[in-house]
Amino acid sequence: MAGWNGTTSKWDKISSSTILGGSQPCVPGGSNETGGIVASGITSFGKFSFGSAGNSNSLPVELISWKATYKKVHVSLDWSTASELNNDFFKVEHSINGESFAEIGRIDGAGTSRKINQYQFIHYPDQHGMQYYRLQQVDYDGSNHYSPIVAVHVEVIDNPLHIYPNPAIVDGSISFDEKRSIVITDVASNIVLKVDKTDKVNVSGLKAGVYFVRCESGKVTKLLIQ
Repeated sequence: MAGWNGTTSKWDKISSSTILGGSQPCVPGGSNETGGIVASGITSFGKFSFGSAGNSNSLPVELISWKATYKKVHVSLDWSTASELNNDFFKVEHSINGESFAEIGRIDGAGTSRKINQYQFIHYPDQHGMQYYRLQQVDYDGSNHYSPIVAVHVEVIDNPLHIYPNPAIVDGSISFDEKRSIVITDVASNIVLKVDKTDKVNVSGLKAGVYFVRCESGKVTKLLIQ
């Protein structure tokens, strides 16, 4: 077994642990058990899991925080891990009913790590009401694990930013109803284009996909390029 050390931000090996074979109880006075684990050397409550403290550690990704926060024009998704093993990437998934989820972006994982890693993903919902999110953690071998679902309420979105055509075409351009300073980001919140005071933008350098266009007032519109 291994226990989390908050001072060093690492997993420490528990001094001794024994797998029960049916000849002793898991707690004093209890019945004999098979398959249980008794660990010694534990002096306080904390985070414990199965595994070792070395590179052969079989601990899964340890998610120690995961939250969604509404910030007027977007939802900030923030999470942190205490340790990771063969973590390829996180899929960020979104739902408006808490049941049917769709991928809205990906964030690279830290591979194998025994330190705290922090992540953030910015989402611009295109409608108000409850928004639901979950993470799908994917290993290098393709195996995956889901996080708990988090939810946040988004107020009515007043969106006067008009873009046409939308969807736009690859190697084309988009126009606005007036001259604006805009920032275009991809689904991973990376800035891909930034233009000042214009009513027309050439998007020929962008690949087909979903983008978000934000103007100087903070209003955001989803842009589809196909």
